[in-house]
Amino acid sequence: MRKLPGVGPRPAFADPQGCPSLNNARLAGYVWTPKADYGSYAVGERVDYCYSINQPADIRIVATRPDGTTFTVIDGYVSGPAACIGPYSAGSPLGLRSVSMYEGAANVLLAESHFYVR
Repeated sequence: MRKLPGVGPRPAFADPQGCPSLNNARLAGYVWTPKADYGSYAVGERVDYCYSINQPADIRIVATRPDGTTFTVIDGYVSGPAACIGPYSAGSPLGLRSVSMYEGAANVLLAESHFYVR
């Protein structure tokens, strides 16, 4: 996972209740799926998209497929601090997905994670 300014490493859990605390000086967050970063899902396997933020905000979470098409998981105001959205199913095309969380109004990348569909 790429380290972003003001954002610590992605937590190794999928339970939003166990999210680490974040610095409240500015908007910060994490985004992940239940498997480790760069983990693999089989076609048809359940995928949940989880996030944690340090303050209420407009956010957008977007999954980008290997062919460049995107899937918007959430785009709007969240009161936080954490949630998992799903279930969804891993599908075609096979390959690496990037999951990015942006601050909505400013379109600033807050966090990113990845997974494969094999």
